[in-house]
Order: sequence, then C-alpha cells, then structure tokens
Amino acid sequence: MSHAPSLNERIPLNIVTGSLGSGKTTLLAHLLERGIEGRRPAVLINELGEISVDSAVLSGLGTEITELPSGCLCCMYSDDLRAVVESALAQSPDLLIIETSGAAYPDPLLYSLLNLGLTIDAVITVADALNLPRFVHESETCRAQLQSADVVLLNKIDLVEPAEVTVAEKLIRSISPRSLLLRTRHAQVDPHLLFGTSYPRTRRELDTYRERVAAGVGSGHLDEEGIESLVLNVSGPVDRRAIREFIRQLPDPVFRVKGIVHVAGAETPELLSVVCGRGRLFSGLPLDPTVHAAAGQLVVIGRTLARFRKVLQRSIDGCVVH
Repeated sequence: MSHAPSLNERIPLNIVTGSLGSGKTTLLAHLLERGIEGRRPAVLINELGEISVDSAVLSGLGTEITELPSGCLCCMYSDDLRAVVESALAQSPDLLIIETSGAAYPDPLLYSLLNLGLTIDAVITVADALNLPRFVHESETCRAQLQSADVVLLNKIDLVEPAEVTVAEKLIRSISPRSLLLRTRHAQVDPHLLFGTSYPRTRRELDTYRERVAAGVGSGHLDEEGIESLVLNVSGPVDRRAIREFIRQLPDPVFRVKGIVHVAGAETPELLSVVCGRGRLFSGLPLDPTVHAAAGQLVVIGRTLARFRKVLQRSIDGCVVH
C-alpha cells in the first residue's frame, strides 16, 4: 500500500450532480443556509441555464462562490480546471463542493480533480422521482451520474405515488447497487450524511461525529430509512493489508466506517474512512495525546446493522496483529 496522504495536505471534495431540474441547486442552497457541520466550503457552480444559488444567502454564510456559466466542467481543459480550483482553494476552505450541470459526466471531472491533489469525500447524485424512468431511458449521462454516486437522493417523492417511488428505487438499485439511497422532499437532508465524511481534521470533529451518530444524527427520517449505527472495538494495532480485506468484505448495507486506529509499524495513529465500499487509511493526524486516546473504536453507519454486529467485530478482530 502506498503512503497514505496527510490530512493536512488534502482538501475533501464533494461533487453534486444529477439531471436538469432534479434539485441540485435546491440541495446546495438548503445545505449552505443550514450550515455544513461548521465547515467553510468553497463552491464551484457550473451553470447551463439552471437557476443560480442566491448570492446574498451564500455571501451571508461566508461561502466562497465561483460561477462557471461558460460550459461543461467535465469538458474543460485540465489547465483551465486547475486554475479554477486553485483560485477557489486560495481562501483555505475546509472542503470543496462542485455542482455540475445536468449534462456533465462525473467520472472525467473526478479523475481530473484527483490529479490536482484532492481527496474524494462523496459523489452525490440527485435523482428526480417524477421523471427518473424517462431520464434513465433517454440519457446515458443520467445513468453515468447514478453509476458514479456514493449517495443518491431520490428527490421530489412528494410529487409521485408510493408505487412510483418504489419503481424509481428499484431502477436506481439496478444501476447503483452500493450507493446510499435516501428519499427527500425539496432536497432536504442532514449534511452529516453527505459532507465531510472522508475524515475529521480534529479530535473535536470526531467526537462530534460520534455524538451525532449516538443521537441518531438528529433527523427523524433515519428511523424511516432504517439507518442505524454501531461501534466496533479494535483491540490492538492493525495490519494494513488486512484492513484492505476488511473494507472489501463489508456487507452492502454498510455505507460509512470511520475511526482512529493504530497501524502496525506506523509511528502515529491513522484514520480509517470508508464511504460506500471505497476506503483507506489516512495519516497526518495531530500529534496530540487525545488522538492516541481516541484510537481503538470504529463507528459504523448503515441499514439494519444489528444482524451484522458479530460478523463485523470478528472481521476487524482478524485485522489485529498479535
């Protein structure tokens, strides 16, 4: 395994994508107005005729906004994209959010941004429950946006019958089986499930994360969605290769794993972060006694996890070096 990137060297990246009119801008406006866990984001908005986010609301939140009305982000030359991203990051934000146009393919953009030294937080695809079957049938872009997703928000469920919601969910699952699928009205969702999931930069953030998980993340819809959490104990230093296998074998209902662990052969603890089956260890945690004290527990979030508790605990126990 290559050397894990330092937390101090990487900025987490979120891509918000989805078909035209699905609710991407509504989602972004809602989240920025509400706040994203106290983080200060830089936002790039790629417009192709879509409604712009209210600049007064965004400036009032101290958010750095760059509007890109001239074309599709995934088709920009790499030098142009680098210049835009570097300009957005010049204000040292806590995370970067890019809202693509409805015509953009996420993967080319994603690969370009990874080459700029960013860390994937999550690809969030907003799906229109009212028009999804037609969009999937008529648009390869729509399918690509779903295939790339870590999280799919099935939006506008208040505008369709329950049977149509079920059909839309089955369609999404056929294209994106491992993504976290959430039903939304007016694109309202707890930011805890979407942003800043890749790692916390401070012990305080990790403590807050655990507290919110224990409290049910503060959203009534979680019970309806069957979302729950559990804590796994890590009894000693873990083997890097074994952690790879642990990630690979995670059951499909698990979509988040986060915690600080001691790694065999490493001088300082590292943070294990898994997002919908994609995960790794991050080095660069602060040299602070509280970080060492926090090592040894993993928070797991997913659906109907109780039946997997023993299996998951045995799996992480198998990663411990004796």
